[in-house]
Amino acid sequence: HIRPQTTSAHTNLAILYLGKKQPEKAVPHLRSAWKLDPKNAAVPFQLAQTLWGLKKTKEALEPLRAAARLAPNNPAGFTALGQLYGALNRPKEALTAWRRASQLQPKDPNAAY
Repeated sequence: HIRPQTTSAHTNLAILYLGKKQPEKAVPHLRSAWKLDPKNAAVPFQLAQTLWGLKKTKEALEPLRAAARLAPNNPAGFTALGQLYGALNRPKEALTAWRRASQLQPKDPNAAY
């Protein structure tokens, strides 16, 4: 039984499981990686994307909000956050997130709301 102790080990195992189309096995490793490195925006972003792909939309919100907070100048986090809020039928929050993404990257058609 493998018991990784580092963020990179957990992240690599998660990537392996995602590559094998086993996202449910990636989730605990992404959670562990996030716990070990709570300031790395890429980890909660990937966790949120994985949870969303598993149709765990509400569960994806906390890590995606954390990713946007940790990388406040990255429009991808706010674009994804807007999409997630939209999927959760929270249009006001979706619009706020999309506006922030648009401010960060005004020429990106995905962020232009």
